[in-house]
Amino acid sequence: MLDRSTIDYAENAREATETEDPLRSRKHRLALLTDPYFIISATIILWGIVVSSYHIWSNDWHAHVASVRALMDNPWRPENPLVGGSAPWPYFEPYELVVALAARLTGLSAETAFEMAGPVNAVLFCWALRRFCNHLHRSTWTATLALVFTLFLWGVTSIQWSGLFELSSLVSSFSYPATLATALMLLSLDALLRFRETARVPWLALLSVLAAALVLIHPATAMGAAATAVGLVFVRLGKWTPWRLAALLIPAASALIAVAYWPYFDISVLLNRGEAFDQVQADLLHSSILRFGLVLLALPALLWDRRDRLGLELLGMFTVCTAALLVGTIAGMGTMARLMPFPVLLLHLALARHLAQKRDPRRPYRKVVTVATVIGAWVQIGTAVMLALPPDMRLGRYQEWTEPYRFAQRHLRPGDVVLTEDQGAARLLPLWGVRSVAPGYEHFFVPDEEKRWKAVDRFLDPDTKADERKRIIDDYGVRCVLTRKWPHQSIPGFVKGSTRSGDIALFCRP
Repeated sequence: MLDRSTIDYAENAREATETEDPLRSRKHRLALLTDPYFIISATIILWGIVVSSYHIWSNDWHAHVASVRALMDNPWRPENPLVGGSAPWPYFEPYELVVALAARLTGLSAETAFEMAGPVNAVLFCWALRRFCNHLHRSTWTATLALVFTLFLWGVTSIQWSGLFELSSLVSSFSYPATLATALMLLSLDALLRFRETARVPWLALLSVLAAALVLIHPATAMGAAATAVGLVFVRLGKWTPWRLAALLIPAASALIAVAYWPYFDISVLLNRGEAFDQVQADLLHSSILRFGLVLLALPALLWDRRDRLGLELLGMFTVCTAALLVGTIAGMGTMARLMPFPVLLLHLALARHLAQKRDPRRPYRKVVTVATVIGAWVQIGTAVMLALPPDMRLGRYQEWTEPYRFAQRHLRPGDVVLTEDQGAARLLPLWGVRSVAPGYEHFFVPDEEKRWKAVDRFLDPDTKADERKRIIDDYGVRCVLTRKWPHQSIPGFVKGSTRSGDIALFCRP
């Protein structure tokens, strides 16, 4: 017997294709200010603009801005923004290249250009989410509830990790490649569904472009997009003619070609990143119940509605993503932890569609979901409010961590090399176009990272002889030393600069 999805999907998909997007039609433009999805989206975007305008909360902010600066300085052969030279750097991807070129054309600073890209990413994300929700149920409330759950229904603790969609993560990483990549993933699923139903070549072409862009901009999101696509395709193989299945090799080939010929970064380096890199990614799964427990309430909706439009597809995508996550985790592949946002997103979508249809006789279920969403909102809004406060009003770990180093900025010039044992300082220096002897970010892509840290330790060791210190600073072209180990003494050949609270000392060559 045919299920509801098989009976009505073609008609609804044709309607979705032929009908103008509600946000773009004249009738809906007039009612835009009363559209709950628009109101929530606009509020979140404005909130994110406030947070990103401080551009100091997330440590990775400095690495991204430094990448844009390096691409601005030399778009053809950029230097590694942490240590200089040609050491591989995975942030040299198309998105940050475009931001850098836009900054060069407009005369904006790297930081301003990267910050201004954030709202654009956020608008694209909100539009892509609504576009995909239209496949599930052409109702404003489906998209609105999906956005609400995406922002709030996670767990009882805040995660704050780029590539996730919870409120505190999203508003603090609008400008990051992961936000753009998430929007492109949703658009790629939209294109895949439309190609399945219409077999039109433009949708296949768009899917190919999106696949190539995704794998270069954010490989972790590309991995999630591939898992969801596999689930979507194979759960209903009967809807795919042989030539359409064969045509899907074209997007896969475009992604491989993009990886093979991208000139700025050899993506194979990511495949040999070592156990330390995997461990950093695996940290995402720590305290999983606290971080993701509330979203498990959406599992009944996912199962109950498997016969609804795209219900089986959602279930298939969720199953493939979850299986890949579990297998990768058991196998010790920490990078697979980055798949975690995708089964969560699919649960949000299933729950939103279930409740938006207003046909649920299980009212206790609605009440439980409402309470869980309120709890999640309390956690997320509390964190997001703290992020939106001016730096001098923040508390605890949200305070400005860069302030102790700011005194050094007026003594440093772009291109200088600084020797410091302070990892916080080493993370901040690239923001100013300054390199450090040892990298501040543990991204595991500086081949001689261990050697560099040993050189820093030797230089600052009181027992190290003067001639060895001179050799170290000459080998790495050091101009300044920023340290907590010599707050009251001088370093031979260097002049002591001003200090901050007597704790940090800056010494520079004349």
